[in-house]
Amino acid sequence: MSLLLIPLAYAAIEMDPTQITCNSSLKFTHVQTGFHLTSSEINWGSGSGQQSVTATSTPGDSTSLWMIAEPDQKDICTAGTAMVCNSVIRLTHLLTGKNLHSHEFRSPLTGQQEVSAFGTDGQGDGGD
Repeated sequence: MSLLLIPLAYAAIEMDPTQITCNSSLKFTHVQTGFHLTSSEINWGSGSGQQSVTATSTPGDSTSLWMIAEPDQKDICTAGTAMVCNSVIRLTHLLTGKNLHSHEFRSPLTGQQEVSAFGTDGQGDGGD
């Protein structure tokens, strides 16, 4: 799957607009379909029972914003610090504060590996 990263917020005006930084807000768009990775306060009715993560075609939808953060068990990254290529990161859903998460449950929609949002205020675990 190909994703297109679109930076939506920058920590400093003089920053290169193509640079992704810690605490940047991003929208992830599937190149072939134009759908955006989204989540809301609706939990899966089966599997993990955690907050659902799906895709939407709705442009400008604020439920599609994700923030770049440090991975589990790492020092908190400083807002505006440039993320180096191949960095391990955590994606936190901007509106709910839950992290993009995966585990061994099967998706109720596709039967593939379930993706959910998990944690509280950006705190989660190694499945993020």
